[in-house]
Amino acid sequence: MRHPLTGKAIYLYLLIWGLIISIHSLLLHQLYGFTVADCFIDASVFYVPLAGFGLSLYYLVRYFRDPEGIKFTNIVAHLLAALIIAVVISYGWRQAMRQLYEAPEVQNYIDGNLGWHVVSGTLMLILILMFYYLMDNLYNLRIRETREKSLESLLRDTEMEMLRFQINPHFIFNSLNSISALTMENPVKAQEMVLRLSEFFRNALGKNREAVHSLRDELKQVDLYLQIERVRFGDRLQIENDIDEKCLDLLVPALIL
Repeated sequence: MRHPLTGKAIYLYLLIWGLIISIHSLLLHQLYGFTVADCFIDASVFYVPLAGFGLSLYYLVRYFRDPEGIKFTNIVAHLLAALIIAVVISYGWRQAMRQLYEAPEVQNYIDGNLGWHVVSGTLMLILILMFYYLMDNLYNLRIRETREKSLESLLRDTEMEMLRFQINPHFIFNSLNSISALTMENPVKAQEMVLRLSEFFRNALGKNREAVHSLRDELKQVDLYLQIERVRFGDRLQIENDIDEKCLDLLVPALIL
């Protein structure tokens, strides 16, 4: 599975972080009275690296993913990774801001909010990890559903193939015996029976045979079978069809009749 935050999703991801930076800047401006530009710099120095590491966390989830499910050790490892990343980014923010601003009130703000940055950064990274877990599980669920549908389709095809080859052996043997007898008595009928038998098997066992077809096509197949039997039994075989015309276009499994 490719990274879930690609294509249009990456723009939404960046938009969310842009909103977070804007809200953070506005709150700083309201609470501490810093200029809007300084507040924006403060927020960007902290959240931009956080957003970048947030993207890379997906590969950590993929690397530690277990096909059997989510394990407790993996969760602990990811939580520790989020905490470590948040600590590193927070201390990096602290050092960068102390270099940029030497005013005492700014220095006090930086030292006093270090812990808050660690906690908020960790929580945000955990939310991103949860999102990756969710997307990964959804992807695996779709894969399983696709495989199950493929297996179901294969099973249906196999069943149809078995049905095609389960034509009564007595029918084949009797037809061949009849052909053998007719060869001496009535070669014309023997030839007719061979042709009809060939056509029957071509339709019943052909590679292009569909698993489902209309009742009309099914009745044609049945008629081929009965024509072969009629050659054998002659006038002793009487056939009567009583079928509603509305039913002829309904779909039925091949060879069901």
